[in-house]
Amino acid sequence: MSGTDFKAHLKRQLGFIERSCESFDGGFLDEAIRIGTVIRVLFHDTKNSTSLLTQIGAGTLRILSTVRPIPPGAIFADGIGLFQMTSEQTNVRPKLGSGSFKGLMGRDSWWNQVIAVSNRLEITRRAIVLASTNKDGGAHIDPKLTPEYQELRRGIWDAVEQDGTATAISDYQFIFLRQAGYEVLNSPELIALAGQ
Repeated sequence: MSGTDFKAHLKRQLGFIERSCESFDGGFLDEAIRIGTVIRVLFHDTKNSTSLLTQIGAGTLRILSTVRPIPPGAIFADGIGLFQMTSEQTNVRPKLGSGSFKGLMGRDSWWNQVIAVSNRLEITRRAIVLASTNKDGGAHIDPKLTPEYQELRRGIWDAVEQDGTATAISDYQFIFLRQAGYEVLNSPELIALAGQ
């Protein structure tokens, strides 16, 4: 397969992410799993499979990160969520482009960046993407979850109602995956590589 064909595949994969992000924003939150699946296709290299970006030869590609570096030893950090307060409820949503930090980083650094810490458990983009695809139905279903993914599914934040009732925001991994979709779709070098 020629480099031109790989770029056509890249354009198609970015289209998949874009449509899944639109579905997520329309209320289908579990569409985030499909975002994770495509990100895995783009970034994840193993001894048995080669990511699309590696096949294209995009080793030095820089990807947008909206997560300010989290200091080592942090007990809790959330580089993705944005609090949303109404008169009735406090909730969290992906910050998309409204955060205060935006920086480009190397592909591998982006993939392995710690984007959250909960109970001292460091959570990387890679861990969330692979768990969503290997455990939550992106490519496989496996009830044995990684500690990082289990922490996110249980919920690292509480939604607080007007009456003070607090409920854990479960399936928080969907918010992280949606934000990763935003970052990929807004990475200038990646968009240029796809010829978009």
